[in-house]
Amino acid sequence: MGLKNFLFENESVHGINSPTDHLYIKILRFNLRIIGSWPQKELGEKEPVALNTFLYFYLLATIGCQLGSTVYLRAYNSELTFLEAGHTYLMILMTFIDISRIVMLTFSKEYRKVSKEFLTKIHLFYFKDSSEYAMKTYKRVHLMSHLFTLCLLSQMIFGLSCFNLIPMYNNYVAGRYKSGGTQNSTFEHSLYFKYPFDTLTDMRGYVLSNIINWILSYLCATWFCMFDLFLSLMVFNIWGHFKMLIHTLNNFPKPRSDTSCLIEGGLTVTSAKYSEEECIEVFKKLKQCVDSHRMIVK
Repeated sequence: MGLKNFLFENESVHGINSPTDHLYIKILRFNLRIIGSWPQKELGEKEPVALNTFLYFYLLATIGCQLGSTVYLRAYNSELTFLEAGHTYLMILMTFIDISRIVMLTFSKEYRKVSKEFLTKIHLFYFKDSSEYAMKTYKRVHLMSHLFTLCLLSQMIFGLSCFNLIPMYNNYVAGRYKSGGTQNSTFEHSLYFKYPFDTLTDMRGYVLSNIINWILSYLCATWFCMFDLFLSLMVFNIWGHFKMLIHTLNNFPKPRSDTSCLIEGGLTVTSAKYSEEECIEVFKKLKQCVDSHRMIVK
């Protein structure tokens, strides 16, 4: 696959047998599986037992991060600069959002039910063959979803790398990796927690905490970005359904023949009237519009 095809893939039909065959859904699935938030059981996929256990580990680890950062802030509050204190407060607030998403989404049966319904019923893949305009809308939404996913994933990886590499670079420039480099200063971290060992001046403690910071920051970014990506993909498809519904209403079939009748006073009134065959077609169109509207607002 060339770079152009990778970035602007528009093969939305060939080789696609379900929505999960799309590249952007595969990216979403890969990341949500890591944090145990992909509806595997609901979609009939094999669900690893270890992954279910990790859900509780993630919750306990996130709560531990919240406590660790709070204890660190209380212990070193008088020594922190304004920027360091602000950084720690932001970390505490973001961790709180992570905990809420784990409890309200990852552990939620309703979330998994909605996810299954989107991937098995609502996705435009299941409506693309209903008309020429439906196929056109499906391809447009596919391209939007594909590019948006690649853009968000790139931003997440770039932001995650900068978040962790900048403190490491600052430590390198300040000479803290050299022998005795922390005699008059301390290691700079991307995340600050109160550990039971020294992470500010001891190299081994710093390396261990740095590895933990990389893992935790990736998990945090995944909870933030991938859930938002999932919601955005749903919005794109609902927008596509609205476009298809509006197009159907704007191009509703009109009666092919006129009926004239003579009324009192010798006036002739001519009005359009559907034939029996046309009434059947109109009924199907109306039913299609009503079903589409019900599905959108459900």
